[in-house]
Amino acid sequence: FFSLITASKMFLRSLRSVRRLSNCSKSCFSTVAEAAPVPNTSINWSRHWKGALLTSIGVFVATDIVYSNTPIGSTIRTIAESPTKWLSPKNIGEALDSAFMSVEVKSYLADRQPHLRGRPTLCVNLNGCIIATVYDSEAKRWVTYKRPGLDLFLERISQKYELVVWSNYGMDNALDVVGRLDPEHQYFHDTITKEIEHPGTEKDLQYLGRPLQRIIVMDHKPNANPQYTNNTIVIPEWTGGVENMAQDRTLYNILPFLDHLSTQQQVFDLPKLVGAYTALAEKEDKPLPFAFLDLYEKRKAEKPAWKFWA
Repeated sequence: FFSLITASKMFLRSLRSVRRLSNCSKSCFSTVAEAAPVPNTSINWSRHWKGALLTSIGVFVATDIVYSNTPIGSTIRTIAESPTKWLSPKNIGEALDSAFMSVEVKSYLADRQPHLRGRPTLCVNLNGCIIATVYDSEAKRWVTYKRPGLDLFLERISQKYELVVWSNYGMDNALDVVGRLDPEHQYFHDTITKEIEHPGTEKDLQYLGRPLQRIIVMDHKPNANPQYTNNTIVIPEWTGGVENMAQDRTLYNILPFLDHLSTQQQVFDLPKLVGAYTALAEKEDKPLPFAFLDLYEKRKAEKPAWKFWA
């Protein structure tokens, strides 16, 4: 019995020795490395929330700086102001060209104020369009005449457009006139004079820093650059004089057309729309405002009345 127990103990010891040798051989001669334990890489947010909060604030501040003060941010703002919101593939190329154009050239205009974003830009020529300065030989002084309907025009248009004055006056004279027309600074959002324009250029719209497809110019003569023909609404020249005050209705007549343009948010290229109405006016031999009103009334009459019954 004792011999059996002793033999069993020796057998168990030999098994343990064999196991130790096999483990040693595996550790010394095996070419396959055992898999290392996977470390715990999860973040304990309850301990690191302060760092995460500071990182989020830093990212937010950096993004705001890039958006407000860099060319990339200017491009993003121009894209965001597009009425199409990049949903129309037809207009993506034109909008990109306008966005990068506004970044590459130095703009005459300051960045849009927040309440003006998304509005079209209307540039109004000062002398000969909304005012006229003439010399009174009897009084021996210069007299400035406001065009009839100007107060109503400024009040309505300034609510729907980014209204810009474009003048061939010097800066001091232009600001003096603008200050008299808009003493509360409610209507005009910016002023461009000959000191601001680049030498050798005249009413070059590429320097406005706005998409060309959203710029309209109101002037008494066509733009010298054929590229901007459709951007310009040509109206009769205002020459002033007491005798003309009761006869001139130009600003009253043009208001419905400008109101219509400002509501066409689904139309990205406003100059094309202006060109179409200008061609219609030339075809019918009518002034642009009357051609627009006639077509509007015609379409309104042709539109079937809505019925609540079958």
